[in-house]
Formats: sequence, C-alpha cells, structure tokens
Amino acid sequence: MKATPLKLISERSPARAELAAAIEHVSAADNTLEAVRAAVKRANEMVVAASERLEEARAEVAKAKEAQTARLVASASSGEALKPDTTLRAARMREIEAADDLDAARDALALVEARLDDPETDHRRAKERVGRAVEAVFVGEVDRLIEEAREAQAKVAEKRAVLQCIAANVDAFRQLAARNKIQSFFMDTSFSLQHNYDAWKSHPAAKPWLDARDALSRGADAELPR
Repeated sequence: MKATPLKLISERSPARAELAAAIEHVSAADNTLEAVRAAVKRANEMVVAASERLEEARAEVAKAKEAQTARLVASASSGEALKPDTTLRAARMREIEAADDLDAARDALALVEARLDDPETDHRRAKERVGRAVEAVFVGEVDRLIEEAREAQAKVAEKRAVLQCIAANVDAFRQLAARNKIQSFFMDTSFSLQHNYDAWKSHPAAKPWLDARDALSRGADAELPR
C-alpha cells in the first residue's frame, strides 16, 4: 500500500508570527481588563449597597430619637420614672457600623479603580502592537506588487506603442474613426499615469485589501489578495 504523503503546514513569516503573538497579547489583555472592570463594577455595587444601609440606619436613628423624645415628655408629664430603653443606642451603633462599611467600600473602590490604569494601558498597547504587525504584513507585499505593477506597465507601454504606430501609419482621412478612437483612449484618465495618491479610495481593487487588513487584525493566517 502506497503511503499518502503528509501535507505540511507552511511556516509563518516573521511578520505573521509577530502578528499572531500580538493577537494573543490582545486576547490576554482583553481578559485581564474585563476581569478588572468586573471588579470595579462589583465594588461600585458595594458602595451603593453600603450607602443605602447608611441611609436606612440614619432613618432609624431619627425615628428612635422621636420615640425617645415622646417617652421623655410622657415621663415628665406623668411623673413616672423613665424605663430603660436601648432602641436609640442600638440605632446609633447600626449607623456607625453602616458609616464604617461605606468608608471601607469607598476605599475598596478607589483601590480597584487604581488597578484599571495598568490593564487599560496594556490593552491599548496590545492593540497598537497588532496595528504595527498588520502593517508589517502589508509592507511585506510591496516588492511583489511593485514587480507585478512594472510587468503590467511594460505590457501597457507595449500596447500604447502599437496603437501609436497604427495611428501614425494609416491614412488620416480614411481611418479617421480609428484614429479618433485611439486618441480618445489616450485621453482617458483611467489609462493615464496618475499621481493622485487619494485615487485608491475609489478604486475597487482597494476594498479586498481593506477587508484583508480587518481579517488580519483577527487572525494572523488571513489571506491577502493576489
């Protein structure tokens, strides 16, 4: 039985290897940043909950004060001795505890928020690294594209020379239509050498490369247009 040859996966170029590492860096930075942001959210929720408990405790203190005042008025009016009551003291203790909890929650939030600086910076730098790596992959195609463009220019120059030769070697009156057609071709700006560096934005050939750029930012093995 003849063995089936194995199809080896081609190795990544240095530019694509760096891009793969950069994308992994972004993924790790995303996870870290998400975890820290989740911690900040939970710490915020703790502050809100502690603040609500403090408001409730203060309301209880106010209510206990009113009750204590009423008991004192009743005792003074009746002459009866004031019976011991710890309601106000207990409310005060809950208020103090709630205030301490709120201070601690705010301190915790400040500490967690301070930790956001490093992950956010790392995440931004990771994204910038991906951008640089994508550029490197693009730049790696420059020599090939220039060579292909030179070959295409040589073919265009050849066809232009032949057209000029025909126009110069036929009767100007009998072949007026053909000569006009050739002249119109040479006047067509789409076939002339353009030095407008923004012309690419409206050219259909640009879109596949822009799509490839976006694809490369997500995967180092995305293919480039040929």
